[in-house]
Amino acid sequence: MTLMLGSVLAPICRTYEWCLIGLIVAVIAYYYISWRNAFSYWKDRHICGPKPIPIFGNALSSSLTPRPFVEMEWYKTYGKLFGYTSH
Repeated sequence: MTLMLGSVLAPICRTYEWCLIGLIVAVIAYYYISWRNAFSYWKDRHICGPKPIPIFGNALSSSLTPRPFVEMEWYKTYGKLFGYTSH
């Protein structure tokens, strides 16, 4: 009886494993695409700006250099079209 039960359950367990792997891959792909779209919002609208770093955005660049100097450099580089946004 156990031999029969094992032979019946083996293909089902493999199917569930593949379903679980597929679900994990789909969730990771969804979050990656959502993250990429969030960071390319202004680029898609042809508005130039400093490229953000994942998780930190542009905050890391202003922590290494005093913020007024960073903002002045961005103003010189990107012109009057300069501001802040958060998602």
